[in-house]
Amino acid sequence: MYLITRWFGTFLCNEKGEIEDFIIFPKSVKDILERMKTIDQGGILEEEKKLASKAEGEIIVSEKRLESLGRYRPEDSFFITFNVDFRKHGFSKEILNEVMRRFSDFKANKILSKKDIQIINSVRTLDDLIEINNLLLERMGEWKKLKDTGNKTFEALKSLQENVSKKIKEIEKNIKLDMEDVAPNIANIAGPIIGARLISLAGSLDKLARMPASTIQLLGAEKAFFRYRREGGKPPKHGILFRHPLVSKTSYKKRGKIARLLADKIAIAAKADRYTGKLISDLLKEKIDLEVKRIRKT
Repeated sequence: MYLITRWFGTFLCNEKGEIEDFIIFPKSVKDILERMKTIDQGGILEEEKKLASKAEGEIIVSEKRLESLGRYRPEDSFFITFNVDFRKHGFSKEILNEVMRRFSDFKANKILSKKDIQIINSVRTLDDLIEINNLLLERMGEWKKLKDTGNKTFEALKSLQENVSKKIKEIEKNIKLDMEDVAPNIANIAGPIIGARLISLAGSLDKLARMPASTIQLLGAEKAFFRYRREGGKPPKHGILFRHPLVSKTSYKKRGKIARLLADKIAIAAKADRYTGKLISDLLKEKIDLEVKRIRKT
């Protein structure tokens, strides 16, 4: 007996290709989509378990995930020739198209999530290496004060620091490539490293795209913000965006306005990167440049 699942149901067939038994899924896009997700994640459907329990004799399957239910034989010609018309079971092309559209979105989100995690891990690794590099430079400075730079310990420190510095540059290069792939609009406006840090602080590109500009403006300043809420004083004007040259090279009094402007455009860029994939950063940068000139003149 052959156990085979299509997007609309599960079938049990004999060696002649005749359907002996079947279970059709509910005619609901949501229910079908949940079953497709289970299959994509390597799970076994309840319908498959039920039909397998009814089968007499050996069961042959074509999917690795079903190996616990039968003999795994993907090369069997039956799985190539088997065909069943979904329309004969009451399903329409409209349902098929909607299921496939939503499943494609699910797969795209799954891939994006993996890339987000890669960027976040790269940022954390970069920060760790920067901290190590700074510590090594500090130790090397202490050795230089002793005027004993020919010492083997100093040479070991120097070699290690050079290697760490090299790795920092490699990771920064990788982050740039990942950002150009995942979030090109953010990378162009914020810069790939700052953009990656924003994604890391937000938790994902999806979360960043759903944040208001006011929240993006303060990403990286959470401690200062909570201190302000608890103790009073002046609220922070920016977080990680301070590292952007448009903010850091602006006079103190106007940094807040520039940071708000950047955050507003990054919020738009994040939505484009997450939902449409359209490249709009050049247009946004033109607006930023005009607005920066106006702010600095006032």
